[in-house]
Formats: sequence, structure tokens, C-alpha cells
Amino acid sequence: MTTINPRPATRMQRKGRILLWGKSGSGKTLTGLKLARGLAGPVGTICVIDTDYEASTLYADAHRFDIQPLDPPFEPDRFTEVLRQLSPHYDVVVLDTGTHEWTGEGGCLEIRDREALRLKDNSWAAWAKVTPAHQRFLETLMRCPAHLIVTLRA
Repeated sequence: MTTINPRPATRMQRKGRILLWGKSGSGKTLTGLKLARGLAGPVGTICVIDTDYEASTLYADAHRFDIQPLDPPFEPDRFTEVLRQLSPHYDVVVLDTGTHEWTGEGGCLEIRDREALRLKDNSWAAWAKVTPAHQRFLETLMRCPAHLIVTLRA
């Protein structure tokens, strides 16, 4: 049973949710790091979840941040677990790049393809395995206790 206990509403601080979308080399990572510093302030903590072979370290001399490399397979539940473990310990989390959760090795589209083969080419039914994991990933993004910046490749 849900406990019902209304209270007067008060304005609460919300965490930022920023999506940067562009082609490879368009400056998503650098822009994300600059935005992260602005959100975190001069002494705040930033962590980059790097799915691109630690490419974010290109900016390590100019920007202070921690890095959590994430290698394949890029299953949605792996992203969810890493975000849940890291985000309470940082002011800002940058997920660079979230594209791999969908199109990367072991991502949603590969899971759907494997499931469709298992189901003898029933691609419609194969989404039943992918959709809940992807929804958990999206829900984790929305409930992240840190400011969150996600980059996506066009």
C-alpha cells in the first residue's frame, strides 16, 4: 500500500539534462566538458563515461575530470549499472557517447538482431527483449542524481 502524505510544495533545485548531438569531430566532447565545468563550478567533480577508446583524454590537460572507460559490449544494462554506481559521487557526469547503447557492439540493435534469429526471424517479437532494457537506461538517465550531459553521434 502506498502511503499518502501530501505536503506544501516548495521550489527544488533540478539537475541539468543536456544532450549534445553532432557528427564525429564536431566538438561534442569538448563542449560537454566546458558545460560540465560551468555546472560543477571551479572545484566541482566531473566524471566522463568514455565509450570511445578514451578519446576524451585528448582534453585532460585543459580540463580536470575523472574518466570511466566503458568497452564493448555496450548493453543497456551495463550503461545503467555504471551510471547508478558513479553518479552519486560526482557533481556532473558526461556520457560520451550514448550512441553505442543503441548502435554499438552489443547495443540495442545487436540484441534485437540476435533475438530475432533466436525467434526464427520474428523481429517484432525480438523488441520485447530490447525495449525493457532500453527503458531502464532512459529512466536511469532521468533519475541521475548528478547533472548529466550525454553526447550522441549524428
